Amino acid sequence: MPALTFHLIIYRRLLADLADKEVYVDVIAKNFTTLEPGIGYRIFKPFLQQKYGAAYAKHLIVTGTHGSNLEKLAQAEGYAFLTFPTDTGSRFSAFSNVGLFPMAVAGIDITALVHGAMQMRTALQTDITINNPAFQYATLRNFLLHHGKNIEVLAHFEPQLDYFGRWWTQLFAESEGKQCSGLFPVALTYSEDLHSVGQYIQQGQRQLLETMVIIDQPQTDLTIQLSGVNDDLDYLNGLGLWQINKIAEDATITAHQESGVPIIELHLAELDVTSIGSLFYFFEYAVFISATLAQINPFDQPGVEAYKQLMFAGLGK
Repeated sequence: MPALTFHLIIYRRLLADLADKEVYVDVIAKNFTTLEPGIGYRIFKPFLQQKYGAAYAKHLIVTGTHGSNLEKLAQAEGYAFLTFPTDTGSRFSAFSNVGLFPMAVAGIDITALVHGAMQMRTALQTDITINNPAFQYATLRNFLLHHGKNIEVLAHFEPQLDYFGRWWTQLFAESEGKQCSGLFPVALTYSEDLHSVGQYIQQGQRQLLETMVIIDQPQTDLTIQLSGVNDDLDYLNGLGLWQINKIAEDATITAHQESGVPIIELHLAELDVTSIGSLFYFFEYAVFISATLAQINPFDQPGVEAYKQLMFAGLGK
């Protein structure tokens, strides 16, 4: 289950919505010392006990490291236990039990996902030339950082990539945001976010670059029909939403480039599970190269420990 926020109303609404549904909970915690999964466990355990009685343990899965308190708890209570790799941070864990099990439950073909990742892995690790796309992306980011660009916008015209953008944000923020360095990552979904922050990108401070994820072929399309009324929208007649999206995408790229925003284009032939797997691996590989070029360890996150120590002290831990 995703990390939960500390919001009483959200919890109460969620528990009420789940009252008449079949419920399974996956508590994901590398060491079971992070507050959010701990709160989730404490809230959902009594809920499951009340709902299923002595059989509640069959509805609670835990994903943690061997030897952790979470594994001991699973053994004591009879929870199914999935392994969280000890050598993998959560932001790099999409292809482990941490990411694959929830995606499988959601109906995603994880075999195709991993196949896409392996294809990208082979392509990136066998190309040792300057044409390697991960190397090009990493070096461009570092070049632009050293030339006054300190914000990177990951943008796309595909709402299905919205949550992928949130993962990308964490990946680059935690991996590179150290030693007073690193680009600040922001993920935007167009055209919605063009109406909220497009003005800033077009005419605000010139300290940002934009990485555009572009889908080349449509999954499906929907044609705009005649309305039969004088609504001043006849210019849309016969156009498909995919075509409209592409026109908006091209116009956005041109306008942003003309305003002085450097744009990196990353193309996917189509948006399917295999392509998403390749995109996951591409960014994981690229952030390693990018951080290494900046002489930063991409695999730790010492800064987050500061607030955790203060928070746990306040909680009396």
